[in-house]
Amino acid sequence: SLDCTSNFFSTGEIRKIIEQMSLVKMNILHWHLTDDQAWRIESKKYPELHKPCGNEYFSHEDIIGIVRYAEDRGIEIIPEIELPGHVSALLSVYPQYSCSGKQVQRATCGGIYPIILCAGNESVYTLVSDLLDEICEIFPSDRIHIGGDEAPKREWKTCPRCQQKIQEESLESEIELQGYFSNRIIGMLAKKGKRAICWNESLDAKNINPDVLIQFWTVNGADT
Repeated sequence: SLDCTSNFFSTGEIRKIIEQMSLVKMNILHWHLTDDQAWRIESKKYPELHKPCGNEYFSHEDIIGIVRYAEDRGIEIIPEIELPGHVSALLSVYPQYSCSGKQVQRATCGGIYPIILCAGNESVYTLVSDLLDEICEIFPSDRIHIGGDEAPKREWKTCPRCQQKIQEESLESEIELQGYFSNRIIGMLAKKGKRAICWNESLDAKNINPDVLIQFWTVNGADT
């Protein structure tokens, strides 16, 4: 797993890492590209996403080149896009996608931040679908990691749109609302021939699609 959100790695450094991986016959690079600190993927449709990163983001051409470089060495790159939590960087430029719509500061250090995407706002799903269209186009892997960990739901508990969505979908809790959110994204990816990976905390939602791949990183659940 390579985290380029808190600490940016240049394309040259990533190629060196890929070379070292190939020497020890590692064949999968899990590339963590979005978090509270930064959104490191260029977006053609939402260009404000990577602007706060200055020059420290990866253009589509950068990514395509790195993916090909890895493929030539027998390495598959699986990108990780954190949803619905760890999105302070996204919300710092597009605050309308949170429950409150209030301005959010891009994080400068690691942690669990309380403001996440609004699961009751249909425009959020349009945003995610648009971003996935771009990501799936430049990453040929049939797996896309969509995060799902450390997503505090305090705002969802008081958000009229989230509460309405819970009622409309006959959900039992905000935890199941995250399951609904994840299932929407899993469905989007399935239509593109991709399979979603989530962190193990996503299993707290008993209604999550059983086709999802689960990656374990902790036995503890998030603060819900």
